[in-house]
Amino acid sequence: MNSYLLYGSADEPNQRLDLRAGPLAMVFEPGTTFLRHIKLGDVEVVRCIYAAVRDATWATVIPHLSNLTCEQARNSFKLSFDVSCTRSSGSGKDDIDFTWHGVITGDASGTVRFEFDGEAHTTFKRKRIGVCVLHPIATCAGKPCTVEHPGGASERTAFPSHIAPHQPLCNIRAISYQVGEHAIASVRFEGDVFETEDQRNWTDASFKTYCTPLDLPTPVEVKAGTRIRQSVTLRVSGALPAPPAAKHAACVFVKADAPAEPLPALGTCLPAELPLSPRACQRLRTTARPAHLRTDLAFDNDTWRERLAAAVDASKAIGSPLLLALHLPKACDKLLKALSDELSKAGVKSITCLALSTQGPVTPPGLAHRVRAALASAVTSLRIGIGTDEYFVELNRNRPALDDADVVAYSLNPQVHTFDNASMVENCEGQTWTALTARTFCANVPLMASPVTLKPRHKAHPSPAELGCALDGVPPTADQRQASLFAAGFTLKTIAALACAGIEQITLHEAAGWLGIMESGAPTWLGAFCPEAGEGVFPVYHAIADVQECAGASVIATHISEPLAMAGLMLNTKGRTRICAANLTAQPLCVIMPGVAKPVRVRLLDERSLVDALGRPEEYRRNAWQTLKPDTAGLQMTLGPCAYACIDI
Repeated sequence: MNSYLLYGSADEPNQRLDLRAGPLAMVFEPGTTFLRHIKLGDVEVVRCIYAAVRDATWATVIPHLSNLTCEQARNSFKLSFDVSCTRSSGSGKDDIDFTWHGVITGDASGTVRFEFDGEAHTTFKRKRIGVCVLHPIATCAGKPCTVEHPGGASERTAFPSHIAPHQPLCNIRAISYQVGEHAIASVRFEGDVFETEDQRNWTDASFKTYCTPLDLPTPVEVKAGTRIRQSVTLRVSGALPAPPAAKHAACVFVKADAPAEPLPALGTCLPAELPLSPRACQRLRTTARPAHLRTDLAFDNDTWRERLAAAVDASKAIGSPLLLALHLPKACDKLLKALSDELSKAGVKSITCLALSTQGPVTPPGLAHRVRAALASAVTSLRIGIGTDEYFVELNRNRPALDDADVVAYSLNPQVHTFDNASMVENCEGQTWTALTARTFCANVPLMASPVTLKPRHKAHPSPAELGCALDGVPPTADQRQASLFAAGFTLKTIAALACAGIEQITLHEAAGWLGIMESGAPTWLGAFCPEAGEGVFPVYHAIADVQECAGASVIATHISEPLAMAGLMLNTKGRTRICAANLTAQPLCVIMPGVAKPVRVRLLDERSLVDALGRPEEYRRNAWQTLKPDTAGLQMTLGPCAYACIDI
């Protein structure tokens, strides 16, 4: 089995070292150089400590670790390693060559220290270089903290509950906050001035404390030979619990005591390469059944007419209405009149239009009204959306007027700051918070996440090659995990995260191609990773199709004991229950579902069934069902690496 089809990389992702510093447990990932999930008992104290090199455009230079040594005792450890961060511009100008030596220690008292000692070997410009600490949302959001400033003064304040548009904590030398019932965590920084931002603005599920405050001018030239030294020291004090016993080997998935939410309408984007093949159109029409087809129209030249005509043809072939994202200049009345004429000629009856501006990050006042006035006579059903084509932060910092808005939209992706599988899973929690925060300033206007992609669409960094993709011709906005089982699990977790926050509509991926849910015509990922599948589908196609078979369902609130290991969505429609579940790790995962007392139908998508599911999806969906019987503990099943299951109860 090609490992790219499982977790999207040539090697198993994120090998981990389990470490302990007295009452604190944590893991170190050599592949990312992250010290991760520092826990006191069951409470996460710090999500991550790591160091980053960010270039003049905020792009992260991928780290490569070497010379790792590990000294480990029962309640203490010492790690030492070297890291190289290099990037070639191809011209020799602005090449980046920066190395750093890391030392991480943990002692039996519950103290962890991360030391960073770096040197530039070329001259280049940077936005930021240094250590970052991620504070977990579940532990910190809305909770009090104390900030010590460089002059020695202390300030009693709090982490924000909803997403703060701007930096909530500034000018930091140390920060402390309560963890659990009786313990205090103190994080002290050396080597620079630090401040904290609310990373949920970019759907990262953390508050990040970082060096080099944003009010300082950037980018800054780093001359060859420059040394940068920083350190972070974490201490826990108070009534500390004994080290926890070994964890249960199973992940428990149960109903939660919370109201059900409506299942969002799931659409997709039309790819740049149109028309879609007849086979792709048929699969979309009969199985994936998108609630809308998003196409973006830029009006900087006349090709928008051809794009619109191709999108209308696709809409008719698939049987799904169009969502037009209109990227409009300031003087747009003539363009809107031309668009109205084209829609009338094409016989379009029902449409949603996102009124986006090329002049700023969010819809300016009055634009939605101009779009409605221009197009209302051309169609019988018209919804107007406002918002941003960028990250949620733009919406949060530039809160739009809601006049004439039928929907408020913003885009999501999990890789603005970090790029590994575990970070992508963690960041689904941040997606929930974007919707909860948007609701505080969008009144009762419905919310739309559009689109949701694996990578940023506008500043596509790192490149596929930097992320380990050896294929030629891959677009910079494409991610090698697109055709993997992992992408199916991530998409399932995204749907669950947004549904529980009351999102009305979600635009997922593209219909086909490098950023899609299947092949259409010319081969992309399957041509390299699974050529025997031909013009097949990707695993995410099956996850979306399983959810779409329950369109209009209620999403039942659930609790997952290991939320970073499993994605789960429980749907109830017309008296039947469907559970979609996915293992988000590269290791087998035992799942227990208490309360299931009768035999169930299960269709597994794993390394044994994957080739058939991709190459012969119709046959797989008909014939791959099996019956599982519960025992006294409920339904128990083992999901293989990144495996996905559809369960009908």
